[in-house]
Amino acid sequence: MATKHSNRPAARSCEQRGRIHHPKQTGRPPRFCSDRCQSRAGHLRQADVRRRKAEAERRICRQCQQPFTRPGSRSLFCPVCRPKANVQSLCVQCGAPCKEFRKTCGSPECRAAWMRTVLTGKKYRQAKAYQCICSQCGQLFACSRKNVVSCRGCARRVYRRGRGKYRERCRLAGVPYLAGITPLKVFCRDGYRCQLCGRKTPERLRGSYKPNAPELDHIVPINAVGGSPGHVWTNVQCACRECNIKKAAHPMGQLRLA
Repeated sequence: MATKHSNRPAARSCEQRGRIHHPKQTGRPPRFCSDRCQSRAGHLRQADVRRRKAEAERRICRQCQQPFTRPGSRSLFCPVCRPKANVQSLCVQCGAPCKEFRKTCGSPECRAAWMRTVLTGKKYRQAKAYQCICSQCGQLFACSRKNVVSCRGCARRVYRRGRGKYRERCRLAGVPYLAGITPLKVFCRDGYRCQLCGRKTPERLRGSYKPNAPELDHIVPINAVGGSPGHVWTNVQCACRECNIKKAAHPMGQLRLA
C-alpha cells in the first residue's frame, strides 16, 4: 500500500549551516535550506577568492626582506626600497639603461628592431611583397597585396581630385559653377525624395549601395553635347541611386525655376 508522501524528496543537509531540511520541489535537490544561506555562501566564496589572490600577489622585498603587496606589478622591491635600489635594465638593442623589466629603451628604432627579431617567424610573419605597376604613373612599386592598380601617391591624388569633382568638371566643360550648392542642401530642399520616381531617400542611406540611397543628380549633364546650365540650383535635384544609374548621362527631368 502506497503512503501519502511516497513521492516527496528525501531530506538533505544544508551546506552552509548543516541543518536538515526537506526540499519541497522534485528533481535536482537544493544545496541550501534558504536564500539567506545561499547568499551567505556566495559572500564567503568571494572573500576566499580575494584572500587567495592577495596571497598570490604577496612578495618579499629583496632589500628589507619585508612582505609587500602591489597588485598587477612585477617589482622585486617594496615601494620604500624601490627608489633606493635604483634597479635598471639594459636595452637589448643599443645597451642604454631603461626601466625595470623593459626590453628596450623606448625609442621607436629599438622597439621596431626588437619586434622584428622576436615576432618574425613565430606569431607574426613578415608580409610578402609583390611587385605591381601603377596605372597612373607607370612606376614599379612594392605592395603587400596583389592586383593593386595605383601607388600610394597616385591614389592620394585621385582621392583629392574626387573631392572637388563638380568644380573640375564645370571648369573643363566651360559651364557655370556655384560653390554654395552642396548635396545636403539639395536633399533638404527636395525633402529627401527622388525627383524622378517619387520614392523616399532616407538620410541614413547616404553613401551606401541601397537602391533608394540619396544622390545628387544634374538634370542636364555637365558634359552634355548641346550645352548645360552647369552646377546651379535650377539644374540639380535629389535622385535615388537606382534612378541615377538608369539616367546615366542623358537629360531627364524638368529644369527648376530660379
